[in-house]
Amino acid sequence: MATQNLSERPFLTVKQVAEALSVNRNTVYGWIKKGKLASMALPGGRSYRVSRDSLEEFVAELSQEQLEARPLRSRGGYRDFYALGQQRAAAS
Repeated sequence: MATQNLSERPFLTVKQVAEALSVNRNTVYGWIKKGKLASMALPGGRSYRVSRDSLEEFVAELSQEQLEARPLRSRGGYRDFYALGQQRAAAS
């Protein structure tokens, strides 16, 4: 069975979301519990899936304060994209 590319999957696991945003899985679970990140619980209630659309909306709604409060991570992620955009805006 061929593995689907992550960008082609309509739903992501908590682990995949955490890796994509360079945060801990517990952070993602916290966002889900607080209702900040829309998800659906799988039968049994022990696992969640996040739709790609929900993740994109969540990232788009992150406030500047939240981004500035998080330290940059060496692996990349959403914070590095934000910092790069800020540097480009300051240079122009």
